Amino acid sequence: MKKLLLILSALVMLSCEAEIGVVGIPDIGDSGLLSEADSIPGNVKGLLDGIYYVREGKTEIGDTVIFKWNKDNLTIFTNKNEKYIVLKGGILGSVLIFEGFWRYARGSNTGFVQFNIKKDEGSLDLIGGTFPKKLIVRGLFIRDKNSFDADDKEHAAITLEYIRPINIKKPFWIIAHRGGGRNVDRLPHSENSVEIIKYAERVGANAIEIDVKRTKDNIPILYHDDKFSTRLINGEYLIGEVARYTLAQIRTFGTLKNGEKIPTLIEALDAAIYDTDLKLIWLDVKSKGLVELIVPIQTEYMAKAVAVGREMEIIIGMPSELVYDELMDMVDYLNIPSLCELSTDETEKSGSLIWAPRWSLGTQKAKVDKMHSLGKRCFVWTLDQPEFMDPFFDDVEFDGILSNHPSVVAYEYYIR
Repeated sequence: MKKLLLILSALVMLSCEAEIGVVGIPDIGDSGLLSEADSIPGNVKGLLDGIYYVREGKTEIGDTVIFKWNKDNLTIFTNKNEKYIVLKGGILGSVLIFEGFWRYARGSNTGFVQFNIKKDEGSLDLIGGTFPKKLIVRGLFIRDKNSFDADDKEHAAITLEYIRPINIKKPFWIIAHRGGGRNVDRLPHSENSVEIIKYAERVGANAIEIDVKRTKDNIPILYHDDKFSTRLINGEYLIGEVARYTLAQIRTFGTLKNGEKIPTLIEALDAAIYDTDLKLIWLDVKSKGLVELIVPIQTEYMAKAVAVGREMEIIIGMPSELVYDELMDMVDYLNIPSLCELSTDETEKSGSLIWAPRWSLGTQKAKVDKMHSLGKRCFVWTLDQPEFMDPFFDDVEFDGILSNHPSVVAYEYYIR
């Protein structure tokens, strides 16, 4: 009976996940002010990054928040119910204004946010390129609404006061799983899509992991599972093993859950290089016979990144002995940038730049120290719960965390 209940429970979960859609980004529409505002210069954006004390609004966003710019978006990471806020900014007269949305790292709740910095609370100094003696941010948090109305009783006032800058002692990689997150967390874009790659920085990532499969006509594409299913795609005629279909057939018969096309690896790397500031792409190899197909693409796109002045690494991940053996069969394997999820010995033998154990094995301090002594980095996967993150930051200094919820990792990292 117990076994039967477990099976039924698993079937219910799979059924629910198949039905879970994505949640779009709220559109502020004509009520927004940014259409009339001038853009914020890059040097002003940098001044706003930091740790802020929450004077008013703790019920909504906790007691401290992190401001961090990424390209044209300002993300605020909070310690309240794993919320994060994504904003666009502008200058209207002498006031800095920000408009956008909030949402949970997991779940469907979302709504609008408006903030401003007035001239007597820091905006004049910021616009002039200097840091103010006092920096206060005020705004409104609209609860669970898809339209903005500042007079709505479902809003809460927010007041924030700048405390200190973010203290980054060394490079750290906040790696978004499946390009930015999973479908089950109801993000505005599908996992392993070009669109989620472009979104990843908004949720705190400076790196991504993407899953690579091989089509029947030997084209590397982004997809996680061995088989097509309603968990990941739309399309009743696209069923069975991914390797049975050509790219043309895949594009004809199905789309990802939010309607995006299933991308090729080349399309994904184009987006990462030309449309983001991501620092690292971890290619999680999911099919037999992929390494020899990926290596030339990896080489080409690392050169493209250099050509446009990007500091970007493209790393081939080895999650299994099969992939490890394929890499080791390459003549120039020691010069192929790779990441090894297997033993530290195999990490050494393959010349991998990074050792990446799963988080549930613990911090493994002696092994991490050994890898660091050899000039290698250590990433841990897939760590989502903040209550388990402290040892990986404090007891043993890992170099990166792969997570389904990079916004949670970002808060825990930057608050230090």
